[in-house]
Amino acid sequence: MRHVGDAVRTGSSALRTLSSVGKGPLVTAVAYAIGAQVGFHLRFPPATTSILWPPNAILTSALLLANPGRWWIYLLAVLPAHLLVQIPVVRPVTMVPLLFITNFSEAIIAASIVRAFSDRPERFDTLRRMTVFIVGAVFLGPVASAFLDAAIVSRMTGEHYWTIWSTRVPANALTELTLVPPAVIVISSGWQRLRDAARSRVVEAVLLGLATAAIAVATFGDHVYRIWPMSGLPAISLAFPLPFVLLAALRFGPAGASMSLTIIATVMIWMGMNGRGPFSTLPPADGVRAVQTFLIVEALPLMCLSAIVQERTKAAADLRRRLKFERLLSHLSTEFVRRPTADIAEHFETCLRRCGEFFGAEEVLLLQAVPAHGEWKVMHSWARRGDASTADGAHWPTPAPFDRARDQDIAVLSDTLTVAALRSGEQIFGGLAIRRSDPGAWGHDDRNRLRLIAEAFANVLARRHGEDERLRAELEAQRSRAELAHVSRQRSMGELTASLAHELNQPLTGILGNAQAARRMLGMSSPNLDELKEVLDDIVADEKRAAETILRIRKWLRKSEFENVPLDLNGVILDVASLLRSDAVIRNLRFDLHLATGPLMILGDPVELRQVILNLLLNAMDAVSNVNPPERTIAVESELTPEGAVHVTVQDSGDGVPRDAIERVFDPFYTTKADGMGMGLSIAKSIVESHQGSIWLAQSVRRGARFEFALPSHESRV
Repeated sequence: MRHVGDAVRTGSSALRTLSSVGKGPLVTAVAYAIGAQVGFHLRFPPATTSILWPPNAILTSALLLANPGRWWIYLLAVLPAHLLVQIPVVRPVTMVPLLFITNFSEAIIAASIVRAFSDRPERFDTLRRMTVFIVGAVFLGPVASAFLDAAIVSRMTGEHYWTIWSTRVPANALTELTLVPPAVIVISSGWQRLRDAARSRVVEAVLLGLATAAIAVATFGDHVYRIWPMSGLPAISLAFPLPFVLLAALRFGPAGASMSLTIIATVMIWMGMNGRGPFSTLPPADGVRAVQTFLIVEALPLMCLSAIVQERTKAAADLRRRLKFERLLSHLSTEFVRRPTADIAEHFETCLRRCGEFFGAEEVLLLQAVPAHGEWKVMHSWARRGDASTADGAHWPTPAPFDRARDQDIAVLSDTLTVAALRSGEQIFGGLAIRRSDPGAWGHDDRNRLRLIAEAFANVLARRHGEDERLRAELEAQRSRAELAHVSRQRSMGELTASLAHELNQPLTGILGNAQAARRMLGMSSPNLDELKEVLDDIVADEKRAAETILRIRKWLRKSEFENVPLDLNGVILDVASLLRSDAVIRNLRFDLHLATGPLMILGDPVELRQVILNLLLNAMDAVSNVNPPERTIAVESELTPEGAVHVTVQDSGDGVPRDAIERVFDPFYTTKADGMGMGLSIAKSIVESHQGSIWLAQSVRRGARFEFALPSHESRV
């Protein structure tokens, strides 16, 4: 059963392919047969010369639109129609297949020249394209094929060669000129133009066609002459239809001019066949030649004029569209540059709407690439009908463009759907998908415009991606710095163990002594309650001192998230100095604090700023360790500068920083101490800079090293 189903599907596919391949040739064969029948009747009796010969023009139109590799199919399809129509009419019968050779030779010559020298053989909307068509299809094709045609007919019938040649050339040239442009335009894009045209435009075309037919009937049917008889009017009346053809050329381009000329030619031929019109007084053969000459002379400049007008109109429309696109691109660039990266996503829908309106799209999707799954995810969307928009965050069920976008900037997935890769450098961030309601190929200009818009979106996504990466790196660096600072604080607390033990030992010894005294007093027969109360008060005071010390140590050692709160930097300095007071006594040195009289309010993290002061003071305490005890001093100054900065100075009386270490003193892991880690000043620098401040080694006029740092005050940051 599965094999049977496969066979059925294969057969259906073959039938569809055969139908699509044979449709064009079959329609051409039918049109060729009808055109031949019409051509036999377009003559002025008793003359046998046709004024127009449509079969050749119909075949030329088909070959202009068909792939040259399939021309032979059209020729084979038309041959039976040619034989069927001409065998009952043409004598001798042996001339019929030879005339088919001349007919298709004209079409092949015309189509080959036009396709070789015109960039768009199916269009006649520029002077170059119209000139190529006139030279190739109107002149060279009929003239070259007429030599063989006249030779065959002259040989078979005995008619004069140049008489045959001179009658065939204008008939074929006029037919090519009047029938090929409207036929090609209608077949290639007629229905699309009619569907896209405004109703007023269609009404205007119909009214203009009716008016042209009416004036042609009135002029060539001698109705004007009967109403207004005057000498020379039949000849003058030839100019009456010209304004209508000119108006058609100006308003509707080559298609309008060709249709108007076809209407006029049809009316003239019909009236001439009935013995009316300006050429009715001439002999039939001369009348045919006069009609052909008049129509050709009238058509050539009007067709060129229509092409020039169409070219100018298209150039003006392209200029307006280019200016509109430049305004769109300028707006997108301004929005993407002016808006903060964090807020730009809120404006994506507005930008997508503008893009959709410019391209006439039904839906525009901003897609995010998900390389792990090889698919797209909808980031933002816009639809002309809001309820039809694809939901944001939905997975786009089309994995194919993900692979194609890596190889090309624009991926055309169907007649209505196109995706542009959001590429920045070698990285693809996603795609910009545009869905149109009407099928149609994307032109070169539209593809370039879509690529430029996609680049604008890609750049902002790359910027956002870069800022996200930078933010992640900054957060990671901040966590590493906090972890390192925490380790540094633990190490500092380890270095201060002796002083901290001494600071805790004093209240604990007092508590023990007072507790023993209270116990003895309670053993007395009549204890002095006032003295007992004083002893208990001392125990409470010593306990508070010990608790404060332990609380301070816990506060120093705690590991918490970054805080940005108002605090008094003088209080931070006093807190650190209090912590180091016992260690200073042990090391036999003193702190000289010269702090600002008022509070120095800043915004910052209390734990990190204590770390800065602690590292600077510990460095200073180590620096004065080799100095004579009376000279071991560390001066700390603070002030509020006129510029609104809080300025702190730590000056020691040690040996100072070696000259070769001045530029490296803040480098990580650089130290001049035998047991140092080289992280104290580096951590202090990173903390100060994270608080929008700066720290530096200043030149000291006295002995020792002088470190200074400045932070913006709270008032300057509010």
